[in-house]
Amino acid sequence: ELVGWLPRDKDDQRAVALAEAAGITVVAISRLCLEPPARGGLLLGFAGIDEDTIQRGAKTLADALERL
Repeated sequence: ELVGWLPRDKDDQRAVALAEAAGITVVAISRLCLEPPARGGLLLGFAGIDEDTIQRGAKTLADALERL
């Protein structure tokens, strides 16, 4: 797993919604915290996924987050 930190002014819950609309499953870091974090981020899991699929998924996620 890997954390992808977002710019400080970006909402990780909104990022999750955009990712899911694009077919990518991620978890908002804010959902894992007892107090609001100083910066939002996305928990990215890639176990059991081949390298080509990871690369395509990363591109899809980047395209989706352009709307953030």
